[in-house]
Amino acid sequence: MNRLELHDPRWAGLRGGYRTPENFPELLRDLSGAPTPELWDALHHQGDVDLGSYASLPYLLDAAENATAQDQVEWIALSALILALRHAERNPQPPPWLAEQIGHSEDRLLRIALAALAQKEERDESSLAVLLGAVAVAQGQARLGNVLLDWQEDGLCMSCGEVSIPGYIL
Repeated sequence: MNRLELHDPRWAGLRGGYRTPENFPELLRDLSGAPTPELWDALHHQGDVDLGSYASLPYLLDAAENATAQDQVEWIALSALILALRHAERNPQPPPWLAEQIGHSEDRLLRIALAALAQKEERDESSLAVLLGAVAVAQGQARLGNVLLDWQEDGLCMSCGEVSIPGYIL
C-alpha cells in the first residue's frame, strides 16, 4: 500500500494544521471510534493543513473503512477536509513522494463515500452533506466539496445568523 510507514523518520519533519511538529505516529497508532479532538487539531486548524496532514490520509481512510456508520462519516469528513484544503493557496503543495499517495487517497475516499451513500441507512442532513462533499472533493471539485462539508442544517451561519449558502431561499 502506498503510505508513509509509521516508523519512517520523515514523520519527524512533518507539520500539522498548527504548522508545528506533531507526533503523528503516536496519533495514528490507534484510530478506533471517532476522530479525537486532538487528532482533528493536529491535522487541521482554521483552514490550515500541512504535509503531516496529507501523509496521515491512508491511516484516516483505514479508520473510515473499519468504523461504524456514524464514526465513518466523521473519518470521511476529516479526510475530505484535508484533501479539499490542500488546494488553498496558504497550504503547501505535496512533494512528489507524497503526491502519488494523495491521488490514491482521493480514489479511496471516493469509493468509501459512495459505498456509504449506497447503504440504506437513514442519514441526517449533515451526514449526507459530508458524504456528498467527499464525493465532490474526490472528483476534483474542492470548492463545491467545501460548501457541502461546511453545510449548516438550517442554512444559517452558526456565528452570525446570516444565510450561509449562496442562492439559499428561506
